[in-house]
Amino acid sequence: MLFIFAVTLTVYVQQTKSQSAPLGLFGEKKLSIIYSSDTTLSLVESSQIDSMRLAVKEIDYEIAGYPIEIREMNNGVGLGSKRTWSADLETRNAYRAANDPSVIAYVGPGASGAAQISMPLLNYAGIPQISLSNTYPGLTRPGYAQGEPEKFYPTGVRHYFRMTANDADQSRVVLDVLKEEGQGTVSILDDGSTYGRGLAREVGKLAADEAILITHSATLSTSTESGVSEAQAILTASTSAVFYGGSNGDAFLAVLQTLHDAGYAGIIIGADGLTYTNFLNDSKGFNENVYVTGLGKTLTENDGEMTKNFIVSFESEYHRKPTATDATAYDAMKLLLYAIEKNGIERDAIIEAFNTLEDFRGVLGTIDFDEYGDATRKSLQLFQIKNNAYTLVRDIEYQEK
Repeated sequence: MLFIFAVTLTVYVQQTKSQSAPLGLFGEKKLSIIYSSDTTLSLVESSQIDSMRLAVKEIDYEIAGYPIEIREMNNGVGLGSKRTWSADLETRNAYRAANDPSVIAYVGPGASGAAQISMPLLNYAGIPQISLSNTYPGLTRPGYAQGEPEKFYPTGVRHYFRMTANDADQSRVVLDVLKEEGQGTVSILDDGSTYGRGLAREVGKLAADEAILITHSATLSTSTESGVSEAQAILTASTSAVFYGGSNGDAFLAVLQTLHDAGYAGIIIGADGLTYTNFLNDSKGFNENVYVTGLGKTLTENDGEMTKNFIVSFESEYHRKPTATDATAYDAMKLLLYAIEKNGIERDAIIEAFNTLEDFRGVLGTIDFDEYGDATRKSLQLFQIKNNAYTLVRDIEYQEK
């Protein structure tokens, strides 16, 4: 199916590349930005699009002489903790974007696995793609799976830009916690997703490098029974720490519940896939002291005029405090608008602006991208759940050369 779509998109791009003005599907002149979301993250993802819309509102919804809009496209199926992204829907979203001449950029999707679907399709169409939350390193870097990352860039042009730290960066934070807590053994679980497997692999490599013994490892199925079984294996192995790579789900909730009921005294660490309200709600009563890594950093008005203005504007518009995730989305949109102002509205010109970016100042700090399309500034957080709330342990930030 992907090959058929790719051929169609290649022909389409050749036919429309010379078009002098962006036209919507109904012939109206406008610029469109697609935001692809599975809405699994609920409040987080709606908050991201709020931040993007705030940036567009600040320019009165117009740039380069054209009205500009953000269109949200859903790629999710299922309900509650069982909701996930759909390959068919993400393919549909990318295909619709590629066949709409008004589309100048694609933001998302939220899941790394979904990005693997849309990336080659958007690459054929020459549409710049901006990631707010994909953390699987193989989307941009070699050394993870056969054919990666080249298969995501069939034209040879890098069109994809990651605004956040990746799984290798998060894994460093996990290992720091294990060492600080004096843990000599760890059990590693994942949820079977591209995101989860990538995290588990990275933590496993670093643990081995630090001579931390991996006493048990497994991929959870979606069932509660799977979680109970793996928790019992962890207890039998007498492991002193548990790492989970993945998102909220029945199996991991069963792991937590079973370990809690057994009086497990070791530490438990998850990653950014657990930093959302639905996980707190679902695990209430048995999530105390669980560590979770997150993307971004704490926002304060003392971080400079730009950060202060963003906080004030966001709170005035939406009557709530912005998070690091909100700031990432806002920075992505401001960066896109800057690229249009600098190089114009053509898709390839926007990509070129991203690839040659130097020291763009955003709310979260200076932004530029390395040869792989990854942001060089890495901002992460470590939380510990206390009284069913994420309590910040520390912010972590470093700049890659």
